[in-house]
Amino acid sequence: MRSTAFAPVALVVLALVPPVLRAQEGPPPGLAAAENARSRSCVGALGRLGELNMQLEPLGRRAARLRALNQAIALEDSTQVTPLDASDAVESAVRQWFSTDAALGRRYAETGDSTINDRRATAKDSIRQRLQQDMDSLRSKAEAESTDAQEIQTAAAPCQGAVLVRPAVLEECRATASDSQVCAAAADTAQGDLFRFVDHPEDLWDIQEFRPWTDPGPLQVTQDGSLVGARTAARSRLGNVVVTVALAPMIRERDQVDSTQAADFDANLDSLGITFDVPQFVMAPALEIQANLPQPIGGETHYLLHFGDPASPAVVWSVPAGSGGLFQAMVPLSGENLNKLQAGDPLSLTAVKLNGPPAEGQPPQADFVFSVGIMQVNESRATSALLDYMVNGGLAEDLKRITSSGS
Repeated sequence: MRSTAFAPVALVVLALVPPVLRAQEGPPPGLAAAENARSRSCVGALGRLGELNMQLEPLGRRAARLRALNQAIALEDSTQVTPLDASDAVESAVRQWFSTDAALGRRYAETGDSTINDRRATAKDSIRQRLQQDMDSLRSKAEAESTDAQEIQTAAAPCQGAVLVRPAVLEECRATASDSQVCAAAADTAQGDLFRFVDHPEDLWDIQEFRPWTDPGPLQVTQDGSLVGARTAARSRLGNVVVTVALAPMIRERDQVDSTQAADFDANLDSLGITFDVPQFVMAPALEIQANLPQPIGGETHYLLHFGDPASPAVVWSVPAGSGGLFQAMVPLSGENLNKLQAGDPLSLTAVKLNGPPAEGQPPQADFVFSVGIMQVNESRATSALLDYMVNGGLAEDLKRITSSGS
């Protein structure tokens, strides 16, 4: 995974804006080779991922059951987990605890003896400790069995959600004698939609998918303490080039950024007319970018996310193409770019090929390779609503409420 600009950054976006010389029609010349290679490599990568999932699936089921048992004990409600399996040592112990606890509860109601409640509390702690021991043992087993999980998942990342080239997959399946799910799906066109295929790599360039900007909701906190909401996003796809952009607040704890960065955050909000009265945090309206890109398919050297026509782009973010992969960034936005979003201006990701170092005193020149446009539907309304939420204090109030309730 290639990641850029997710750490706290100064509120200055520096990008090279190359004039684009000419456009190229049809699929880029390297598309077939790149996508055939991807499809062949995905046979092994998806096969190993499938084996890993099968290996870990029973452990996942067991972990979910232990969590359910623990929750039922916490609420003293056995109906959440019935029937309990008497052949399972842990579930048998839980069933015994429910039975004993119910009897003690009746005795306390009859006698009012406080020592009975002490016994109940001790027994409850004991059974929950038993469940925690089993959960710890299960976690250790999962870690031992999945030491290669990260490597396997990383190798499979370019394959997940990708549209594969059927002949290349079948060729690799025959060469490796693989009987993985992807091989079975490629061989049987009647199989479900677990995988998607085309018969020719050039057909990928006919696949276009666009999702309009989503309606933003208020800032919320998940059970694990993560902040969600206060976000509007749009997604586009051209073949296996998938681009997601989102307007969202970049929120950082003030003591986690240096004084210069904190001052930059504060000065930027002042320039935007946003009051953010939450002293322990800094914030900037930012564009989240995620682009899943193949290895260069037309000699591209850089990707540009920009407003306007590729021939005269107003660049928001740029990155070298390298060998492709998953690119992620979070870029604080200027007032000018926020105005463009609110006006519904077209936003695109464009691949370009720089034509060597520029002549002295001249701007760099570049060739257009391909471009993926972001749908403008709901862009103006959704981004305006989210910015109003930031400007009018709703974001700050919700953040103060969340942090005060968690303290």
